[in-house]
Amino acid sequence: NSKLGTIHEIFSWHEWAWPDEEEEVRYILARSLPELGPWEKYTLEQIIKIAKDYIFKRPEPLLSEHTTPPKSWTMPAPHI
Repeated sequence: NSKLGTIHEIFSWHEWAWPDEEEEVRYILARSLPELGPWEKYTLEQIIKIAKDYIFKRPEPLLSEHTTPPKSWTMPAPHI
């Protein structure tokens, strides 16, 4: 059971970007307000350091078959 680290004050970041321009491509960018303020840059090395020895497991969701209800649903129209 290894613990996953976290980015300091991650709750403050509301806009994220994964740039594809040549000089910025190695960063994940975050900032507190969309379209406002400077970007905080995170490198892959920083993310790896945060992840430490955490083993990421692929989720295996439970699936069920689609069903059709025996009766159709009726909902009254709202009174406006």
